[in-house]
Amino acid sequence: MAGYVAQVIAWAVSIAAVVAILAWLVRTFPKRVPLYGRIFVRGNLRDFFQSVALMHEAGVPLIESLPAAIDTVSDAGIRGELTRARTRIEKHQATFAAALEDVSYLRGSPVLALAHTGEESGRLPELLMQFARMESEAIADFHEQVAAWLPRVVYALVGLSALWQLMPFFKAVRTGEVDAEAHHDRMAAR
Repeated sequence: MAGYVAQVIAWAVSIAAVVAILAWLVRTFPKRVPLYGRIFVRGNLRDFFQSVALMHEAGVPLIESLPAAIDTVSDAGIRGELTRARTRIEKHQATFAAALEDVSYLRGSPVLALAHTGEESGRLPELLMQFARMESEAIADFHEQVAAWLPRVVYALVGLSALWQLMPFFKAVRTGEVDAEAHHDRMAAR
C-alpha cells in the first residue's frame, strides 16, 4: 500500500511541476507558447484597435489616440512595433493604414484592408471596431475549444499513465513470471 501511495504522490508532484512550468512559460514567453501565443498576440492587437476605434469615434484625433491605445498593449515587442508605426504617422511619413503594413504581427491580417478602406471611406472607427469584434469572437471560440479539449487531454494522459504503471505486470503475466489468477486471489484476500 505504501508503494501505491508513493506512486500517486510522485504522479501528483509531476503534474504540479508541469503545470508550474507551463504557467511560467505563459508569463515569461507568452508569444512563444504553442497555441496560446497566437491568441495572446491577437488579444493585444484587438485591444489596440478597439481603443483606437473608440477614441476616434468619440472625436479624439487619430494622432492623439495612438499613445493611449498603444498603452493597452501588454507585450513589449508588439508595443515597440506599434510605437514605430505611430512615429511614422506623426512625422507624416505614412498614413495610419500604410504604417500598419510595417507591423510584422499584422502580416496577412484583414485589419490592413479594413484600415485602408476605412481611411478612404471615412469609416475608420466603424471598420476597426468591426475587426475588434471579429477578433473577440475568435478569441472566445479558442477559449471554448480549450475548455472543451483540455479535460479530455488530461484524462487521456491519466489513462496512459495508468497503463504505463501496469506494463511490468502485463509483461510478467505474458512471460509466465506471475500467475494472474493467483495474484488476483491474493489481492482479493486483502
